[in-house]
Amino acid sequence: MENVYLNTGDVMGTLIVLEEKTNSGVMGQVGIVPGEVKESIFVNTSYIFNSPNFPSNYPNDFEYTWYFSTNPGSQLLVTFNAISTESGYDYIYVREGSNISAISDLLLQWSGTGSPDELRILSSENIIWVTFISDGSVTYNGFEAIVEAKNMTREELNCGTEFDCENGVCLPQSRVCDGRRQCGNNADETNGNCIATLDKFWHRKILRNDSLCIQAFKHPLQNIAVVLKPCNELHFSSGTCGPSDFSCYDGDCVDWFLVCDGYPHCSGGEDEFWCNGTACNFFCNNMTCISSSVLCDGINDCDEGEDEGIHSCGGDIFLNGDNEVYIMSPNYPYGYPDNFNVSWKISTLGGYILEMQFLSFQTEHSYDFITIDEFDNITLTQLIKKWSGDDNSLQVSTSTHEMIVAFYSDSSVSAQGFQGIVTSVPGNARSSCPASYFDCGNGACFSMDAGCDEEVNCGNDADAELCSVFDIPEGTLWNITSPNYPSPYPASSNRTWYFRTDPGVQILVYFLSFSTEESYDFVTIGDGLQVSSHLLLEWSGYNPSVSILSTSNHLWFNFQSDESFNSDGFEAIAYAVNVPANGKEMLSSVLLSQT
Repeated sequence: MENVYLNTGDVMGTLIVLEEKTNSGVMGQVGIVPGEVKESIFVNTSYIFNSPNFPSNYPNDFEYTWYFSTNPGSQLLVTFNAISTESGYDYIYVREGSNISAISDLLLQWSGTGSPDELRILSSENIIWVTFISDGSVTYNGFEAIVEAKNMTREELNCGTEFDCENGVCLPQSRVCDGRRQCGNNADETNGNCIATLDKFWHRKILRNDSLCIQAFKHPLQNIAVVLKPCNELHFSSGTCGPSDFSCYDGDCVDWFLVCDGYPHCSGGEDEFWCNGTACNFFCNNMTCISSSVLCDGINDCDEGEDEGIHSCGGDIFLNGDNEVYIMSPNYPYGYPDNFNVSWKISTLGGYILEMQFLSFQTEHSYDFITIDEFDNITLTQLIKKWSGDDNSLQVSTSTHEMIVAFYSDSSVSAQGFQGIVTSVPGNARSSCPASYFDCGNGACFSMDAGCDEEVNCGNDADAELCSVFDIPEGTLWNITSPNYPSPYPASSNRTWYFRTDPGVQILVYFLSFSTEESYDFVTIGDGLQVSSHLLLEWSGYNPSVSILSTSNHLWFNFQSDESFNSDGFEAIAYAVNVPANGKEMLSSVLLSQT
């Protein structure tokens, strides 16, 4: 159908005629909307929409706007079931009202990765806009969301454990006080919401010869603005600015919508300090601006030498016993420079080992990455071959007293960077990998999603084989049988099933029949997505009266037979179940009802 352009007074719009849709009762309607809009949808009950190609990667240089409306007097609730965009470059904007370009109607701006169901937006009226914009380089999976017609007020919206932006947005707590505005009203970065983060920064991030800038915020009770300048000093001043203003160091007030617009409005330029793409790459403690090209070049360009600090520029670090050190990418969190490589050689006492975890991690996926090795004075062993992207789940424990961490960036896109902590611990106190993580088997582990993707992260290539994972939502069953069942299974069989269910849900496995060569042909079951990790059960023989419950939302199931005698095999059920406090009684009733 051809679009018809109409003159609607002051607004040039597109007349879009939509066909009737059957997606949960959504009816197509005729709507006149601004020229940027690609799709106009009237929502009776609910409507599911997603980025192009989802769950595959969306295209570069893409811009699309959805215009949703419902009956007057009702509201629209948008919930993101999955969301992953290039952080800092590919954005989702959510607005309400009749004017898509009105800054004051901005509810949310988002880039990066979030957990399902943590990001929700409720409009105050019956209209909401969603715009997605990607740049010309890296792409991710994108998003899938559902918009629902509701009769509820924002006061009735329960954000639960998530952050309440107080404008209808429920935001993941992990995105609060991260130096980037997600809430349209900037509530996630201002008005006292970052007081808890100040304590964390004070004890964990302020290091000798490092610079740090935290934006001004107000004490909620005493109306005092607290500002931490890049000179590692804490300053207090009277809070004279309004709730929608940014407080400059000199007491001036700047509208929040002018913050990070590329132009300094404060006399010291602090309204642009935390922004991607700021004209200044690095601020010295005395507010002098230097280029990222001279960071970590061995020459002190700042008066106090903070551009050459070992925590950001690499070097040899020794930890004496139970001690720790923080390392970070150069210029963290303002964005590391291009064409850069830096390494840290961290060592400790004999009898001790080193453990590393990341407080934050954000690099250009596949192109800007870290590697981690261990050294025993003779042999260099690679623990992590390559780690990049927007995932801070990586944990590494060495088996020796020396670790080498290296960071490499290419010539194009940069991101916020990373901050990690390296701790020296006694060799007999080595940490184990969580059951829900992918275990490389060499002291490194990380999220299952990273372990089952196409990129090889483990230094020993343990994650080189893609995982075939079966998803079983809560309350559903999956039938598992031995090869050729109910006929005898073949000799030398080796078959593995991997299962995943919802977070907080466990997987119960029970057998309807079981017959294998005892002590030679085995079924083994464990937590996670790796055979032999976190073993829960090893079983053979002729007794089907066994069941096992996972301790996480991932489970592997393996069957192996030897080269000789074969039997009839087995039939089993994998059942995704949310186990309450009276777990044993409930599981007994489940098993009785299923047999």
